[in-house]
Amino acid sequence: MFFIYSDNLKHGRIQLGVVILISLQIIFYCLSEFVGDLRFDKDYPLYFIPALFSLKPFVYSYTLITATFLHTGFWHLFG
Repeated sequence: MFFIYSDNLKHGRIQLGVVILISLQIIFYCLSEFVGDLRFDKDYPLYFIPALFSLKPFVYSYTLITATFLHTGFWHLFG
């Protein structure tokens, strides 16, 4: 992985969607680390399982969103 230090695209404003997603990731990380009851170890219905998604994509489409908040860790958050 390369560290991106510069970008030639200048938007001139804060990207609200990116800020919201990063904030949610930080909140879920803090909750899962500091409150022991909120660990996401056995929440299999929320994980993205490609075999289930390929069989019933509309039924399991919500897992595309919920799976991003389940694999939190310091290095995932830092990266």
